[in-house]
Amino acid sequence: MSLYLMADFSPKYFINDFKVNTSNRQNVHLKDNIILISKSLCSDLRPDEIKSILVTYNLMDQYGSELPQIATFELTNTQKGPEIFSSITHQSFINDNAFCFDLIPHVVSI
Repeated sequence: MSLYLMADFSPKYFINDFKVNTSNRQNVHLKDNIILISKSLCSDLRPDEIKSILVTYNLMDQYGSELPQIATFELTNTQKGPEIFSSITHQSFINDNAFCFDLIPHVVSI
């Protein structure tokens, strides 16, 4: 008997209608399905002050179905340096002085 492991049965998704609610939009970018939030947004914050960023977008599948999404990000500047907290709980990393979050959830099915 063979055992097969199949990953990512979910349809492919795309980001559509991406909007950011901050005045510093030039410091928030979308690259493919990754949102990049510049650490420089934290530089103006006093220690332990919090700045919120709200992002809205639609996940669109290969068949044209859309699913509205909201992601929140809270930035702060601590003694240890800039920190960010998010409603997105999957796949985050730091790259090129930016906090990066994958806006598309990846599902692994067994």
